[in-house]
Parts: sequence; structure tokens; C-alpha cells
Amino acid sequence: MRWTQQQYDDYQRKHTAARNQTRGMASGPKPEPIVQHESVAKKKGKGSDSTRHLVRVTSFRLQLLDERNLTDKYFIDALIYAGAICGDSPKEFQVIVNQELVLTAALERTEIIITAIP
Repeated sequence: MRWTQQQYDDYQRKHTAARNQTRGMASGPKPEPIVQHESVAKKKGKGSDSTRHLVRVTSFRLQLLDERNLTDKYFIDALIYAGAICGDSPKEFQVIVNQELVLTAALERTEIIITAIP
């Protein structure tokens, strides 16, 4: 696309005025969420469900990890924080962690399936 001199001058005027108003700063900075590394088990999930649950975490990866490096801690903490499960006690749930090999990066994903244990 080719601009005329008038179009270019209008563009410069418009964008220079906007830049001068913010003085080079972002117009609406968003604060980043606080990173939590501690366990969130103290925060109980929604409801008081006493049913045990089976949590299956399956990681589909291009390269398999050493099994000690594929940990379920962050997934479990996120589920508790979201209210999907009530706590991280072995009395409340059982975890199975698997990984499967995929052929392309587009197929990489992590699936978490929660089922009630009768």
C-alpha cells in the first residue's frame, strides 16, 4: 500500500499525539498474578464431597521425560484451587500419572481426568 504525503502526515500527527499523552508508557498496565509455590491444600474446594476420586494425569509429549520429572503436584494444587477436588490427602484421592509419545508438537497436551471411586 502506498500512502500520499497527506495520509502519512495525518498518521504521524495522530500517533505522535497518542505517544505524547502516555509519555512512552503503556496506557493500561495489567498487574501479573501472584505466583504461589506453596501447597493450597488449606483452601478447601467447593462443597463437602466425601467421595474418593481417581485423578489421571496423562502427558502427551514429543519426548518422554524421566518419570521423576513428570510430577503431579502442580496439577493437584491447581485442581484444589479451582475447587475440583477438596484436598490433597491420600484419603480423598488417588493419582495416576502417565505419559505417551506423540508424533507432532501439535498433538502435545496434558489431559486430567477425575472420576469418583466407588
